[in-house]
Amino acid sequence: MRDLDNYQLGLLITPDVLKRFNELNFEVEPPFTGKAPPTMAAELEELVTGEWSRHRAFKFEAIAGVDRFLRAARLNDAQRKAQGMELNWFYGPVTSPVARFRSGDDLGGLRVIGNLKLPDKKELTMIFALTYYPPIGEKVENGKVGMLFDGDNSRLQARLFSTGTLDRDFLFQSFGANLQQGQMVMRPGFNLDETTGTLTHEALTPSSLSTRCMHCHNKGFEPSERMLEQLKIQRSNSAAEISKFDGLRKFVELVYVNGAGRVELKQIEQQMIKGGPNALLPLEDLYRANRQNWLEVYPQYVEMRRNPRAFLTPGVVLDPARMQPRPPGMEMKK
Repeated sequence: MRDLDNYQLGLLITPDVLKRFNELNFEVEPPFTGKAPPTMAAELEELVTGEWSRHRAFKFEAIAGVDRFLRAARLNDAQRKAQGMELNWFYGPVTSPVARFRSGDDLGGLRVIGNLKLPDKKELTMIFALTYYPPIGEKVENGKVGMLFDGDNSRLQARLFSTGTLDRDFLFQSFGANLQQGQMVMRPGFNLDETTGTLTHEALTPSSLSTRCMHCHNKGFEPSERMLEQLKIQRSNSAAEISKFDGLRKFVELVYVNGAGRVELKQIEQQMIKGGPNALLPLEDLYRANRQNWLEVYPQYVEMRRNPRAFLTPGVVLDPARMQPRPPGMEMKK
């Protein structure tokens, strides 16, 4: 873990590298799951190639960025201040967790937004999507708040440089963080099936693709007037005013509609009022899962340090075997 703990953001991923990959803006719409064509069109092959090469290039920087963010989130305000950091949390929008295609950002449920300012003037912004999983049978206690299902439920926006040009300053990356066999697993998102060019899950939309990031963003994160008002009210610790936050109120409504009992509903509401927007986030689980993912990809990181050009050049040639579906365990290394 030493390399992750000491990772220097912006050392390998320079402004020129960012620009090179941020220019991969593909207009082609990938087929949805279950609607794969018999063969991939050339433009679809180009999309898969671009998405894969960008994923290869940015995943180490993205994992390190998330680690830096979550490490800071585990500290208290005084500890962060002593290290020259400032972290603010905001309630984002609440939309249907099942009709993600209506949201505009491919997410659903409650968006919790965290903005971390680092002492070296870098800035990390993360968006986490939460939903409520209804109780099973009559056991109300089985209901729980958790990360939005089907992956692509966490987003990283990292401002690594301050040149004043979006495509040379920012790295964007989606992550999937979900329970697998009772353990949280968190990985940078690669949401295309490289054998067919389709999206990997029917709930996802093309907005989940990393090569679409520059279509959606024309600037870095800037809190709106409503968010700044949120921050002011949070710092006042006025429970009555905090309970009126639009994101909090709508998420409580979502929890109610999805089957929470009265006691559980009140507990969730009070937890959000007292703990703030990040109160329901499984920060410790996310932190451990992201670090575990670093261990899984670490051999590839060592390989990249030996031959960075092979990883940091767009348009890596895909394995011709992509045209044949591969059995489980034989997919491209992610």
